[in-house]
Amino acid sequence: MQVRFDRKNHEFRPITVETGLVNEAEGSCKWTSGSAARQSKTIVLASVHGPAVPKYLRHEDFRGLSVDVEYSTGLGGGQGGGDPSAAPSSSSSEQQRAERLGEKIIKSCILGCVDAKAFPRMLLCLRVAVIEDDGGALPCAVNACITALASAGVPMLHMPLAVSIVNQTQVSAGGESAMDQGSDSDSDKNNGNGKSKVILSLLDPVREEELESESRFLLVLRPSMRGEGGADKEEEDMEEDEGEEGGQFRPRVLYQDCAGSFSPQQLGQALEAGAQAVQQLLRVVRGALAE
Repeated sequence: MQVRFDRKNHEFRPITVETGLVNEAEGSCKWTSGSAARQSKTIVLASVHGPAVPKYLRHEDFRGLSVDVEYSTGLGGGQGGGDPSAAPSSSSSEQQRAERLGEKIIKSCILGCVDAKAFPRMLLCLRVAVIEDDGGALPCAVNACITALASAGVPMLHMPLAVSIVNQTQVSAGGESAMDQGSDSDSDKNNGNGKSKVILSLLDPVREEELESESRFLLVLRPSMRGEGGADKEEEDMEEDEGEEGGQFRPRVLYQDCAGSFSPQQLGQALEAGAQAVQQLLRVVRGALAE
């Protein structure tokens, strides 16, 4: 099992967000996850075109906005290009299947957060290209699209953000614990040989960690706006959790794609870690848009 030396288990890779790079688009975002210390990063470029009157009638919807997403990977592995267990030279059919899945997820997120009724019979186009994939390309693509929409000034009801989490098993001896790395974990003590098995929950995994994972979670959540700048519309729309002390507002899960072997407790831990992680992403996005 690969051990993280550069960051803790609940930490993101360094994130760089750049907007306004595509001159022909109303809004664009280049989302980079990774540091210069690694030879490869995950880089996604998203551009927004519209909303505008569509050229063809088939793109018109009198009830509201139509959304067209083009998600291109050029890769065959990782979450951005399908099954992480697939080799980088996977068949074109596997790549196409992964791209169609990515388009479906991104489109669902966009339709859920954009005020579609404000743009009847109009078309919004998003072009998303995965430039490099060192793991977690699809969450990066979702976040790049949301940031590009915000930079284009498209009215949104809320700002969903995506995270990727994987679970790995570590067998440690003599009381060593993975908790020092700062992640939630389940442990089975004393397997008969003096060793303990620890399930590590890793946020924002790289490709190597995806390949070695026992379970994977792709989560799209609607961040909480509590403490993020006042009572705006998004905060007013938030649902209040009963039993939450002080009436705190919790992030809401909008989409989840889970694979592998995991327990209900591990799923709950992944959701909790994801809820905390999207709050960090929200601050990153707001900082990039404010520049």
